[in-house]
Amino acid sequence: TAVDSVSLDVVPGKITGLIGPNGAGKTSFIDAVTGFTRAAEGSILVDGQDVTAVEASKRARYGMSRSFQQLELFEDLTVLDNLLAAASQPAWSSVLRDLVLPRRGASVGHAQAQWALHVLGVEAVANRMPGELSHGQRKLVGVARALAMKPQLVLLDEPAAGLDTAETAAMAERVRGLAQHGIAVLLVDHDMSLVASVCDRVVVLDLGTVIATGAPTEVLANPAVVAAYLGASATRGLGHG
Repeated sequence: TAVDSVSLDVVPGKITGLIGPNGAGKTSFIDAVTGFTRAAEGSILVDGQDVTAVEASKRARYGMSRSFQQLELFEDLTVLDNLLAAASQPAWSSVLRDLVLPRRGASVGHAQAQWALHVLGVEAVANRMPGELSHGQRKLVGVARALAMKPQLVLLDEPAAGLDTAETAAMAERVRGLAQHGIAVLLVDHDMSLVASVCDRVVVLDLGTVIATGAPTEVLANPAVVAAYLGASATRGLGHG
């Protein structure tokens, strides 16, 4: 059992952190919430709507989006075109709308993509190819792509993985900005400085179960969390940071 009786709320305008050691069940939880893995039991509500039985490809229409650990950008498309692909909504209603009002459909998607580029601060690379970007820029583009449909809820799976200190600081600033736009954010990351600096609340998993929930300072000082994940030296380092 990868995830066992985990229940949490992600509130609009707030950032909830989900942390735990490797194999704790963090990505499995996100996969279940977004429909990439079928949960044996439980329910998923987005703004009061039950999406538990909705296919993964359709959950975005309910205002849910996610980023991935492996970015998998379209290397033969510009950054802007990567976001335009994500902004499209291939439902019958949108197809018919685009046939009748093609300019309107294109303008809506373009406006959403431009908004996502602005929120993540990567407008300057809109017309560049992904292969021309630094790792930090690619990570920001990956998050921007998750925002291209203007979701109510975004789940970020290790957005700071592989980033240096300066790039992590830039990512932290942009993630904080998401909450300022009223988006509900669930952040999974191993970088405790990022989690401590941006999260309003932190949930800790270990072996698929919740072992602690609370404010970052409270959770990161919890002996159970220290034993399961952080280590005493890491906790002392955070305390003096």
